Amino acid sequence: MNQDAHAPDSLHKLARDFKPEFIPWFEGAFQADRIVRRMTAHQRALYRNLLLDCYFGEYRPYLTAVDKELWIIADADSLKDWLTNKSAVLSKFHEVSDEHGEVLLVNNRVLEEWNILIARLEQKKNAGRASAAKRLARVPGAQNKTGHENTGHDSTEQHMTLHDIRAFNERSTTVEQPLGAQEKAAEGKPPKPSLSFSSHDMTTPETVGSRFEGLFAEDVIHAVSDGEFNLAALKSYDCTSELADACRETVQQMQNQPFVGRATCAEVMSKAMNLLRLRSVDAPRGWLLVLKRLREGGPATVEAPGPFKPHIRPSVQPERVLMDVSSALHCYEEQLKPYTNVLMETARYKGVPQSFSEAVPFLDCAIDGDIPHDELGAMIAVRNEIQSRIPTRAAH
Repeated sequence: MNQDAHAPDSLHKLARDFKPEFIPWFEGAFQADRIVRRMTAHQRALYRNLLLDCYFGEYRPYLTAVDKELWIIADADSLKDWLTNKSAVLSKFHEVSDEHGEVLLVNNRVLEEWNILIARLEQKKNAGRASAAKRLARVPGAQNKTGHENTGHDSTEQHMTLHDIRAFNERSTTVEQPLGAQEKAAEGKPPKPSLSFSSHDMTTPETVGSRFEGLFAEDVIHAVSDGEFNLAALKSYDCTSELADACRETVQQMQNQPFVGRATCAEVMSKAMNLLRLRSVDAPRGWLLVLKRLREGGPATVEAPGPFKPHIRPSVQPERVLMDVSSALHCYEEQLKPYTNVLMETARYKGVPQSFSEAVPFLDCAIDGDIPHDELGAMIAVRNEIQSRIPTRAAH
């Protein structure tokens, strides 16, 4: 990193005045960067966290250069962990100095995108000033901030500030009805209806958490691999529950990160594989090949399945998971009676399965509980029988 540039004098003013609600994120470019590709999965996670802080942190669009702060911002395991990976992660930053001589870090791509955001803000600010000036000019006798009556040649725009425009916009959530509507109504012409705008009109970006939360066992494995991993390979794999746990743990760690398709799936698979390695467990055969395929990017092909929720089908209570005729497990009541308690507990948060395609992941979840597998022989046999009765096209 070379300290060969200076941050603009308005750095701290920008940090106070502007924080974006959304940011541009180009996952394809991120994955294609040769330096990023040579980082480990852990280093990429640290780097990604630093980039996000460039938009939302105290020194936006810059970063502090102090290691005791950077390791926390990057969400490293410890200061020692940060210092071990620092060189690779900060290879994408260089040093600058602010007006007080403080050394900061800057990423060129972030700075380019930040300048675009600021330019757009200035355009909106100028448009708001002009619009406000026109509205004030329409009101006879209206006074500007200097206390003088408005005229066609006053300097209202010069006295409008960004704070004024924000305050004006916050006070009104509708497009004001233009002056003269009463006169039009008197002439028999109905005024144009006002248009309303709300923050709810904005689409909430999909996150890793919203994409994969509520998935268990083979469902989460199927989803994070975007349907590419052959679940039949798990029959000869002894650590399916550990793999599912690693996937769910990774989803929890990445829950607030944006989901941008197959590249995100690849990152989840990579992190899950690293968790398995830390626990001295190998990923199943074919996992790495799928991971590499997903790194090529593109939109996800598997739709995010909605998790089973009890309130969706309130007519079947968890206590009747075996007795109710609409339950997919009713015809196996005798075989499953010894497991009534664990099935009722599973039904409380997964819901009662009402089809065979729902029963398989339901039983997988129950099997992956705390009871040793050698005590669940009858339940596993029922699960396998139900799976065999599902047509291939409908099977997970």
